[in-house]
Amino acid sequence: MPERIMYVHLKTGYNTDRGPAWITRLQFSKSWQTCYFRGRTLERYSGFDSNFYDVDTGEEFWISGPKRDRTDARYSSQQPEVDEDVRAEYEAFLSGAPLPGRLPPMTTGGESGHGRSCQRANSALMSSEVGLQGQRHDSGHSEGWTDLGLRADQMGLSRSDSWAVKEGYSHG
Repeated sequence: MPERIMYVHLKTGYNTDRGPAWITRLQFSKSWQTCYFRGRTLERYSGFDSNFYDVDTGEEFWISGPKRDRTDARYSSQQPEVDEDVRAEYEAFLSGAPLPGRLPPMTTGGESGHGRSCQRANSALMSSEVGLQGQRHDSGHSEGWTDLGLRADQMGLSRSDSWAVKEGYSHG
């Protein structure tokens, strides 16, 4: 089962972004539709302010890749508790290292970092490992990408890079 260091925020029972949050290691199913967190089984869900729910309690969670700028909470500046077993990897990530299981940052070598990230993302998204396929429509925009935001987070890409990949741009 793939494991990833992720940001997890409990949403149920708390005012906007006031619930407890963690930087922790999660195990994901092969399909990435289920994850396991501290003895809980969480299923993917499209809620108002959540993307996973606990199958036993119904509690809702927001799960995403951690952000280097520490702005993980969507509507507050609350900082997550960092689990001791991931602390060294997380602190290295904050200093610029990739998280385990993610692509390393590219050196620019004269090209824009954004362009290199887009090229790397396009390549990774089209690889059999990621297994995503887009369909072109008359509008010229890519449609049909599944879980692009989470996949971009798993690859250590920014949201602007994931947008560029989704839209089919390659800067560089």
